[in-house]
Amino acid sequence: MRENCLNGGLCRGPLFTTVASNSRITAMAKGEVMTKPTFLNRSPSPLARRLARAGLAGLMGLALLSATACSSSSDSKPDDKPPAAKIDPEKVACPHVSVLADAARLTRFRPGPGRDITDVALHAELVHYNGSCLYDPDSKSMSINLQVGINAERGPAAPANRTAALSYFVAIPAFFPSPAAKRIFPVHLTFPDNADTVGFTDDEVDITIPVDQIKNMEKYEVFLGLQLDHDELDYNRSHRSLR
Repeated sequence: MRENCLNGGLCRGPLFTTVASNSRITAMAKGEVMTKPTFLNRSPSPLARRLARAGLAGLMGLALLSATACSSSSDSKPDDKPPAAKIDPEKVACPHVSVLADAARLTRFRPGPGRDITDVALHAELVHYNGSCLYDPDSKSMSINLQVGINAERGPAAPANRTAALSYFVAIPAFFPSPAAKRIFPVHLTFPDNADTVGFTDDEVDITIPVDQIKNMEKYEVFLGLQLDHDELDYNRSHRSLR
């Protein structure tokens, strides 16, 4: 299954396959009920995830011991219902992740009416993402980790300071119209003196979402894209046939 994590894949399991420097599970307070997603950025080290998983395993172990003690008591009956099957967190499917076609690219022109190739200041594209997920049966929540990669190129009308600013978004329509359903992440790029292109991979974004039924994970689809203004979005839509 590891190959499914590459080049835009979201895989099951606790860690990234190609980028494993930052991972964590966002812990929920015991008894807290989630009604909207929680976004975090710049996660700590993988140790936090391992500690969180160890704590979860310990709690599940205690629950199992308690259930065993109850079932062996003298007043148990043969027709008692068996305990509910335990859920293996790593066997719960991840939500589907998609890049919106109309928001995968950004073409930014210099101020003014010109829309020729000589008027292009910046071209950027969301080229890949990597990630992982893990379900927490105690809080009934899913922790999703995503890392987005963007390529950018200076155009003929780019400013002389060799910097550029843009943003990308992560959205989960299942939680609209809540503002928590979408988060925008700014990106600041600096082009080297000897190159007009640059590749950028952002820090890991951590998302924790409430999950009412693990059999309906498809409704929690996650969408990625570059944050565009109306003119930039219209430009993408009018140039679909040229891609």
